[in-house]
Amino acid sequence: MTDTTPLSPGLAISIVLSLAAAALADFLFYGQPLGWALGLYAALLLATILWLDRGCGWKHRGTALLAVATVGQIIAMLLQPGGISVILATLGLVSIASRRHLPWPIDTLDWPHRWLTFVALGWTEIFRAGRGRQNQSGALGQRCRRTAVLIVKLLPIVILAGLFLALFASANPLIERSLQQAINRLDRWLGMITFPSGERILLWGGVAVYFWALLHFRAKTRLRIEPDPVLGLAADFFLTPPTATIGLVVFNAIFAVQNLLDAGYLWGGVRLPEGMTYASYAHRGAYPLVVTALLAAALMLIVFRPSADRTQGRLNRVLVYVWIAQNILLTLSAAWRLNLYVSVYSLTRLRFAAAVWMLLVALGLVWICVRIFARKSNQWLINANALTLLAVLYACAFVDVSGCVARYNVRHCQEYRNAGPNLDLDYLNALGPSAMPALQWMEDQTRDDAFKYRVNETLACLDAELQTKLANWRGWTLRRRRLDQITVTVISNPLAPQGEASRDQTPSAAAAGAGPAATATPPAP
Repeated sequence: MTDTTPLSPGLAISIVLSLAAAALADFLFYGQPLGWALGLYAALLLATILWLDRGCGWKHRGTALLAVATVGQIIAMLLQPGGISVILATLGLVSIASRRHLPWPIDTLDWPHRWLTFVALGWTEIFRAGRGRQNQSGALGQRCRRTAVLIVKLLPIVILAGLFLALFASANPLIERSLQQAINRLDRWLGMITFPSGERILLWGGVAVYFWALLHFRAKTRLRIEPDPVLGLAADFFLTPPTATIGLVVFNAIFAVQNLLDAGYLWGGVRLPEGMTYASYAHRGAYPLVVTALLAAALMLIVFRPSADRTQGRLNRVLVYVWIAQNILLTLSAAWRLNLYVSVYSLTRLRFAAAVWMLLVALGLVWICVRIFARKSNQWLINANALTLLAVLYACAFVDVSGCVARYNVRHCQEYRNAGPNLDLDYLNALGPSAMPALQWMEDQTRDDAFKYRVNETLACLDAELQTKLANWRGWTLRRRRLDQITVTVISNPLAPQGEASRDQTPSAAAAGAGPAATATPPAP
């Protein structure tokens, strides 16, 4: 199957487009809040790449699918830019650019290889393009090469001359004074010039090189993983069908003990030993159990490797199905432990991510069971897990995790349910404006005036942060626009003295009552 290779843009067009991309990035992002402009920038990059490849890019289904998937992440960035959407959109752009010279591979193992190759070697395309143009530019190219060679040859002379001047300056005060005067004049001259900051130079250089790589990156090789004969012989020697049977019996017994203990303590209501709480029991077991499940999955793949898959008897297959079921139960137990820990110490973004990770582990175990039962290849299993991971991350890019965490915490806190952990307002404030709907709901529910004041204080602080981001058009997003519709009514402190000014004064009222020097400041969290 042949793949039509589009021509890369010329040197002049590449320079203009790269500088334009860097200038636009500087205008949209340098010192500015991140918002919908990030999605706009990604959309412009995608449109530029597809327009340059318009002759053959859309003739291939792979390019169209990658473009549609990237557009989905651009929409997610228009809603609210996040780390996942930015990473997936970047990978989508790199994937479209890299398949310009080599079709996008079906094997998912080749995907990270293609992405890492772009990161490691994409920046060198600017030097390759310059070298290629030199070979085609005739006398101009020869003149440039001669100039470059002359500069390289003169570099040691310049270094030695500077060294001699430094030595003479240390030995002769007249030379030292002359050099000092020259340096002072140069310093005054440079002081009249405004140089961009280092961060700005890095932004321009990084964006220009990245965009140049998108225009010229050539993926020429595929990843080929050859099985290691030494490891294969070692696996065949140690993991014969009889030894695999013994190992599966032992592992099933060990896992059964663990699962029975969890069933008794977590679901059966059995009392824990003296001095141990359910929170400590749940916290210590959540993450190690996930690691255990991953290790067991890797061992199952070794036992049912392609060279030994057909030699495993029916007993081994039954034992491995039981072991997979126990691993799934182990993962569910880890998730239940995490749930118990969250019920005591509240939910965080990291614990939310841990729950998603446990879901992926459970799905991976299910795919292993399908692989063994249907006698699929290990490549099929890798593709299934990679696509599952990308699908889950793709969906998470549209989820307001901070808002979900805030809603869960306010609906399961001590102040609302008279059970569970106290509401951590400092953490809700750290979650950002996404916590505003949950805080407003909590403000309406509570009857404790002192606590309502604290909630209102945090809500007002988040509203001030939101208004600061929306004051700049670059920081506008659909989600922030929805949050801006929340009306925050500032209430007075119930513990403040009667004669003291309260926070519910408007800026104009405060200025009228306290004179021109009075200003309205947002409350501290």
